[in-house]
Amino acid sequence: MSPKQKASHRVHNLVSDLERGLLSWSWEGTHVEVTVPQLDSALIDSKGQHVFALEGLSNYNPTHLLGLGPSGKQLFNILPPSGFTFSYLTHHPLAPI
Repeated sequence: MSPKQKASHRVHNLVSDLERGLLSWSWEGTHVEVTVPQLDSALIDSKGQHVFALEGLSNYNPTHLLGLGPSGKQLFNILPPSGFTFSYLTHHPLAPI
């Protein structure tokens, strides 16, 4: 499989439009768009197979973590554990996602 073919099987070109609450990306030659009300931030996992997004707002912190498949299907929507809040998304070398 060529590098170009491998790239098409990965989520890439993620764009987060915070004003419109819209995420968009490319996957397998298609353009995917997902509406996320109160979108705060988003990132692609290190293997290019999922998109994670923080949404909602309470005391200036996002209230939900969304997991989206490459086709845009919502896989999960979770709240932080009691007593904790979400702040931001980042990659960490010791905890690959």
